[in-house]
Amino acid sequence: MTSAEHIQITDVQAGTVKVTSLGEAAPKRLNYDPIEDLQQKVRETAVSRRTSNMREAFVLTPDAGSLLRDGLRYIAFTSFNEIPQSFASFTTRFNSTRPHEEYLRDSGIGVLPTVRSGAETPRVMSSLDGGVKIENRRYATIVEVTGDDLRFDRLGMIARQLGPELGRAGRATEEQEVYNAITTTANFTRSNTTGDNDVGANTQTATFNAANIELAYSIIATAKDRRSSMYLGMTPNTLVCGPRLKFAAMQLLMADSMMRVGGNTTNEVRGTGTTPIYRGLITNIIVSPWIGTSFQWALVDSTRPNSLVFQEVEPFNVIQSSMGQDDEQWFARDIIRFRADGYFGVGIADDRPWFFSDSTTAPTVS
Repeated sequence: MTSAEHIQITDVQAGTVKVTSLGEAAPKRLNYDPIEDLQQKVRETAVSRRTSNMREAFVLTPDAGSLLRDGLRYIAFTSFNEIPQSFASFTTRFNSTRPHEEYLRDSGIGVLPTVRSGAETPRVMSSLDGGVKIENRRYATIVEVTGDDLRFDRLGMIARQLGPELGRAGRATEEQEVYNAITTTANFTRSNTTGDNDVGANTQTATFNAANIELAYSIIATAKDRRSSMYLGMTPNTLVCGPRLKFAAMQLLMADSMMRVGGNTTNEVRGTGTTPIYRGLITNIIVSPWIGTSFQWALVDSTRPNSLVFQEVEPFNVIQSSMGQDDEQWFARDIIRFRADGYFGVGIADDRPWFFSDSTTAPTVS
């Protein structure tokens, strides 16, 4: 899995920046073989029966299946948990017990009117502009281990390679689905023409630069309820971008000085080319390759609840098929199967805190 980063300004005045890797940790060197107990029991059984048939010894060992399953599951879960969710800071996560969850698209009541004592209080209708359904889906894969892996004592290799790969696959699936939701332009439908803000559409092909950061910031900051025109009080605080945009983003939003490009006649957006007025405007930068291979970027107010939701039905899990003559795959094909799966749903329930640009043009930051 490709690594991601969380870049945070911890002190604007001092220029202190904290960079946290959100990628997988370096592979651990285990001081023990997680399958050693199983291998020892197999050897003891083989010796006691005067046979070197590792498969027979393996199957006849009462707790062989449990030892293999538990050892591989432990490593898979360790690998899964050691890779942080790069999207955790801007998603709302909760458990789900239904095939899909439905969210109100808009639910603003607006401002309270002035009412004179003795006069009838006007009734207002909540702005329930339809709903958003987010479907839960099951994600799964099966990995097969052949009998030769048992006969030739390759269990350690299976545990050290197969286990971590299953864990990485589980986390990568979550990352892919979340960023698919962010990069689907159809998920962003707000505009000033429909009364959602004062500035413009919240998805555009906007090159990353100072002017377009101002544009995106203003779109989110002026977001309002469509029916009542009540402002929602949002303040964008997180930029999501890919590795190709990382350094331009850091230069614009985190540099403590600027250098004028060109002569004195050069038009400057803000700060006359020397004062970094954008420093500290956005305090969090999430760098992830999952947002796109080019120069895509998104701005969001991550404090807004139920904006991008991650609803979990069943957590990541690894299970193993039974072994022995009653198992069809073992009996007919000489294999053991491991299944990794998860059940969850991802979607944008409220896109007003978001601005997404699908730009493929290199940033213009100087």
